Amino acid sequence: MPFVRLTNAEINSLRARGARHALVDFLNTHHEFVIQNADYFDLLLHRLSVCEKAPPRTTWWRLRVLILDKQGKYNKVSNREVIAIIYNGLNLDSIGLEEDDANLQWTEGRPEIVLGKFTVSDYPANVVSSVSCVFPDVVAFEFVVRHNTTGNDSTKNFFYAEMNTFRAMVAEAIVSIEELRCATHEESVKWSPVFKAALSGTLVTQVNNDEDVECPPPKRRKVEESDDDDDDDDDEEKEKEPASEMQCVSFGGVECNPNTGTLANSLRARPFMRGDDEGAMNAHTVNVFGSVHVLDPSFTEKKYLPYARAPTFTAGADMEGNGDLCDPDNGIEFDTAVTQRLVELNLRKPYEDLHKSVRVLNKMIRDLLYLIRSKFEFYIRIHKENSHDTVTIQSLNNIQEYVIGILYLHAISLPDEDGGGEEEGEDVASGESSGESSGESSDESYGGSDAEEESSDEEEDDSDDAYEEDGNSDED
Repeated sequence: MPFVRLTNAEINSLRARGARHALVDFLNTHHEFVIQNADYFDLLLHRLSVCEKAPPRTTWWRLRVLILDKQGKYNKVSNREVIAIIYNGLNLDSIGLEEDDANLQWTEGRPEIVLGKFTVSDYPANVVSSVSCVFPDVVAFEFVVRHNTTGNDSTKNFFYAEMNTFRAMVAEAIVSIEELRCATHEESVKWSPVFKAALSGTLVTQVNNDEDVECPPPKRRKVEESDDDDDDDDDEEKEKEPASEMQCVSFGGVECNPNTGTLANSLRARPFMRGDDEGAMNAHTVNVFGSVHVLDPSFTEKKYLPYARAPTFTAGADMEGNGDLCDPDNGIEFDTAVTQRLVELNLRKPYEDLHKSVRVLNKMIRDLLYLIRSKFEFYIRIHKENSHDTVTIQSLNNIQEYVIGILYLHAISLPDEDGGGEEEGEDVASGESSGESSGESSDESYGGSDAEEESSDEEEDDSDDAYEEDGNSDED
């Protein structure tokens, strides 16, 4: 059946399933038509986002690729595995060893590290058809990193030394991160139960009657006021001294979250859930390095990088921007009530030191991101039978980036069962959903939602854990 291009009005009237079918039909037309109608593809993507609140999609570089028939059948890496991906992707464990030279590939006189390769013929026929529409005669996509040379020299020895110097800088940064993580985790485990025990009992203090005392929010603390002493013998003393009241503050409702899980596991050598599948590991590496280089750094920090936390009170211990606790005044302020208890028990400094250590750790992790961006470049090598082109992600249009993302999705997915993946002629490349799942029970797993419903298993979430959603949940 020949392809029929929809009008703008028809596109705007599509529902979710119709928009998916339109994407499938479009990507399976002749490649010249696809390339010449890139705006049509963008309209369909936009319509899908409008008519479906959170389509079942997975993040791929600058886009989100429909998962559909892959629901519940693939895993993504968590934030805490990203540094391990960087460490392993750059082969940092072999720096200085004789066999390290084998990790470098020389192309056009420049050393490169191959992160992964998608060989098109390894994929299902329908996927090959879609990719070939956009990249005619393509054989494979190879993903490499080069070092960002200073340009002082162009000899092979200089490039070799420069590449390994930058790799060593990254290795040193990661080892330093790991050392601080271990030390901070040890302190966190030591002090967390002590901080929790500090909430037992009550805080007793004297408060002047003529001072305004801020009332705490309900259920945060209990305040009991003692009766005034009405003895006539004390009248003269009361006239000389400001009247005061005894206040007993209970910390009921306040908790100390240990947060030790954010520090517990190695960030450098963490195994992937599918650690036995080299192809999947390489595909994850390609996605991480590409995202680090092409996405806004502040967004990448929040969505992809691990974020450590120190033991933290849920209330009563407000902090300044530099990590110091806010100083309590003479009265009982709700924001500093727990701080008063820490001061009373000589625990203020350990609490502040832990929080400052975690802040330094998170800054080191952010600095690692900028180090990777400044010292290395990410390239895609598009191989054909007798030639190849080397391009950047920025040079790709949405259609080109999207179909490479389809290859990525298949690379990280479990193998299709015999006869699975296609129903009633629906395309694997688009992945029209069958509504089935792999039976994963995690709240962060895919599976079970119908493709036509408004909701899906992957929400557009920019939280710290948003990168853990696809069946590789990593709970503390």
